[in-house]
Amino acid sequence: MIEVDASTDRTSQLEAELQALRVNSALAHEQLHATMAAELAALSTAHERLHLAYVELQTNHELELRRRKRQREEIEALRAELTVVRRQRDAAVARLKRNPLRQPMAAARMVAKRARAGGSRP
Repeated sequence: MIEVDASTDRTSQLEAELQALRVNSALAHEQLHATMAAELAALSTAHERLHLAYVELQTNHELELRRRKRQREEIEALRAELTVVRRQRDAAVARLKRNPLRQPMAAARMVAKRARAGGSRP
């Protein structure tokens, strides 16, 4: 009978150890789940922040592209306007060069000459 009692004690001890291992395993499993859930939440938050930063960066980039496009259009409009003004200036200079009254003294001499000749036009 002694051997049966020793075997029963050993079996009981092994069953107790097995139960303790099961409890520890379940606790470790729950702790692992809690840790993974916390890490997943942290990763989700970091992902959301990165996404918002990306969206902001993309929006700023698009705004900058639009601003540059407007500036290019404004520069082109100013260049076109400058070209028109230069052409008008060049035409005015050409008209003045063809006109004998282009200088004040020449105009005064012409008026005096016509007055002596009896012309009615200045």
